[in-house]
Amino acid sequence: PLKQFHWLAGQVNSSYFITDHPQEMDDLAAIWERQSLAFVEEVAGLEDVWVYEVADNLDSLLYSPRSFRRFCLPVLCKTAEILHAHHKYLFVHACGRLKSLAPLYLEANLDCVEGQAPPPIGDWPLAEARALSPKLIVCGGMAAPQQELDGPGAAQSIDSYVAELFESMGDRRRFIFGSSCNTSPRTPYANLLAFRDAAWRYGEVR
Repeated sequence: PLKQFHWLAGQVNSSYFITDHPQEMDDLAAIWERQSLAFVEEVAGLEDVWVYEVADNLDSLLYSPRSFRRFCLPVLCKTAEILHAHHKYLFVHACGRLKSLAPLYLEANLDCVEGQAPPPIGDWPLAEARALSPKLIVCGGMAAPQQELDGPGAAQSIDSYVAELFESMGDRRRFIFGSSCNTSPRTPYANLLAFRDAAWRYGEVR
């Protein structure tokens, strides 16, 4: 609910409101939770839909562990319960700094933290996410520093990066190699082909 509130009221206004009016904020969060869970109940049973992604970005710069427990954990647990009862997966977008929230992802029963950006953009190497739980789907790895490489050595640099990343992941099942948040508009098309070729080269499941 905090992300939605920031969009509606702005970061400054919402921050002051949360601090100065905690009960009213809890009341608003409860309304959002009811509406959100009603929507999840509505779509969970749809055929040919296997993934539900929460429209948020889990990032410790926005959510401290304390605020995550207060505003996110209860509704995520209930969302996961509904979806798992229908054999569906719960994804949440997370492309920022994640390390301090990592244990709470497991507590929330998330299936995938999607769009992870490794350092220097993020603070949580994908191999650490992989080690957190064999059940967690790890998604990300194609971040702007590699996407935007230019010059004659770009393809080789991308190949080396992907080789090192895939080796660090160990068991590559439940690993989705994809963009970290988005694909930078400054990405040369040749780099996308280099990512593709390297993924085929090093992505064999062992």
